[in-house]
This record gives sequence, structure tokens and C-alpha cells, in this order.
Amino acid sequence: MVWLHVISDGLITISYYSIPVVLIYFIRKNREIPFNRIFWMFGTFILACGTTHLMEIWNVWHGSYLLAGVVKGITAAVSVLTVAMLIPLVPRVISLPGRIHLQEETRKLEQEIAERNRMDAPIEAPLRRKVKAGFAVAVLLTGFLGLLSWRVAQQAAEDSDWVAHTHEVITTLEVTLRHLVDVESGGRGFALTGSEPFLAP
Repeated sequence: MVWLHVISDGLITISYYSIPVVLIYFIRKNREIPFNRIFWMFGTFILACGTTHLMEIWNVWHGSYLLAGVVKGITAAVSVLTVAMLIPLVPRVISLPGRIHLQEETRKLEQEIAERNRMDAPIEAPLRRKVKAGFAVAVLLTGFLGLLSWRVAQQAAEDSDWVAHTHEVITTLEVTLRHLVDVESGGRGFALTGSEPFLAP
């Protein structure tokens, strides 16, 4: 019966002493893990629990109950401190999966954006050159059309002046022809009748 207690306490002690080693290794490999202080507290708590079981084995043959009581008191203090640190972390731990999911989605989106930027880079350079060339052609074409419009307007003004001058010449010729007709008619009338009023033109 004694050996059942000794073996059981021995196995529990070995297990309890192994758990902090694993936790320390885990924390060292994942330094960015959140709440790493609570992992240290858990390691201390488990180590203290293992020590109480080790004291149970010791007391089977030596009976150091004062030392065992001190170890249990330390274990109780570490347990209470661990619980006091753990309770405020519960809401944060509950929301942790959601934050991890958001971080993962953000990381995926950043990877997609970087991938698209890498894929678009070879396309953007020729496209940028084409846009610049198109802009230059548009500016040149606009300037050419503006110059052509100005020249057409100037030519139209000159043509308008020539048309107005032509109308003035035609009007003057028509008036002159009418005067010539009047003079000719007056001359004939005077020749036929000898009347001086025909000479007025």
C-alpha cells in the first residue's frame, strides 16, 4: 500500500516537473505569443504542485511535516496568485480566436495585394508609357487644331473683306452704268428734241 502511494506520487512528480520544461521550451520558441507571463505562472504552479508530491514521498520515511507544510503554503500562494492573474485574462482569451482570425485574414489580404502589385508592375510600365504618349499626341493634336481654326478664321475674315469689297465695286459699277444710261438717254433726247433739260445727266 505504501509503494502504491510512493509510485503514484513519484509519477505525478516526474510529470509535474516535465510540464514546466515543455512550457519553457514553448515560450522560448514562441516569444511573440500573447499572455506569456501566465505561462510562467502556470509553470511555477505546476512545479510547486510537483514538489508537494515529492514531499509526500519524503515524508513516508522522514516525516518532515513542517517542511511539507511550508511547501504546501508556497504552493497555495502560487495557486492563488495564478488564479488572480488568470481571471482578468478570460475575456481576452475568449476574444483571441477572433483576433487571430482577423490577423490571418489581414495577412492573406496583404499577400494578395503584394502579389497583385508584382503582377501589375510589368503591365503598368508599358501602360504608363502609352498614357504619356497618348497625352503628348492629344496636346499636339489640340495645338494643331487650334492653329488650324485660327488660320481658317483669319482666312474667313479675309474672304469676308474681299466679298464686301466686291459688293462695293459691283454697286459702284451699277450706279455708274445707270448714270451712263441716263447720259446716253439724255443725249439722244437732246439730239431728237433739242430740249436742254435732257442735258442734266
